[in-house]
Amino acid sequence: VAQAPSFSLDGGAMLTVRIAGVEAYAATSDISQCGLQDALERAEAIARALAGQHLLDVQAQPVPQARADDVMPGYAQSPAQPAHWFDWLLSEAAGIPQDSRLVDSHLGLVFTDHQQIYLNSAGACLRRAQRYVFPQ
Repeated sequence: VAQAPSFSLDGGAMLTVRIAGVEAYAATSDISQCGLQDALERAEAIARALAGQHLLDVQAQPVPQARADDVMPGYAQSPAQPAHWFDWLLSEAAGIPQDSRLVDSHLGLVFTDHQQIYLNSAGACLRRAQRYVFPQ
């Protein structure tokens, strides 16, 4: 039975601030200007609260300025449309040895697509993309 795929979109941001040699983080799923500002203020408050109590001083560490794409091999060629997934699933199922004692069997697909962008105040921009489709 071919069932409609279920899609969920999980978007968000993780902000990191450096204050007085301390790095602090805050995450938000609200990527509007207000949501990002709120996360930034929370990260700043944490960093200020930890200042003077930290074990590692990151002030001397340089802030990266790199720009790069980190895309898994075959990402662009992997199936991105449900029609391709079902064709692929049927071809995988055809290779499964048959047993006459089987009354019922179940085969499904798991599709995971991750895309992340890392930005910082020094101009760094790293895009990561990973996609996995496999039978279950």
